[in-house]
Amino acid sequence: MNEMASIKNPSLSMVCEHAVAGYKNAGKLVQAPAIRKVIESVIRQKSEHVAILQPLDSLFPGTAQVLTLESGSDPENILKSLVVHELAFAESLDGFSPGLANEDERLAVKAVADASRKFASWAQDHLDLLAMF
Repeated sequence: MNEMASIKNPSLSMVCEHAVAGYKNAGKLVQAPAIRKVIESVIRQKSEHVAILQPLDSLFPGTAQVLTLESGSDPENILKSLVVHELAFAESLDGFSPGLANEDERLAVKAVADASRKFASWAQDHLDLLAMF
């Protein structure tokens, strides 16, 4: 089971940190090597995004979804939650980036949004493969 909560004016880096913690906790019991590698890759890259987003936290005026995953969720539910969360996070970042005055910051936020969509795509590819069997 997963739960997402909207929090007014959350820290973007906090949203990333919560997602990393949720993926780590839920992914502990995943035995399938391919799914485990996807989750580990997402965790590694999202951890890097925390550092990219921290300097911009005070500039974010919007609302973002904070993810909570239960430990022991089955792999399919973890992947579904990952898709939903990462697409929602990318959408929040897409709304935020045009308002940034600094071009480097805008490009950094767009890169993180693109990465979130990439994570969702990876997870969706695995869901599609699971559906075939």
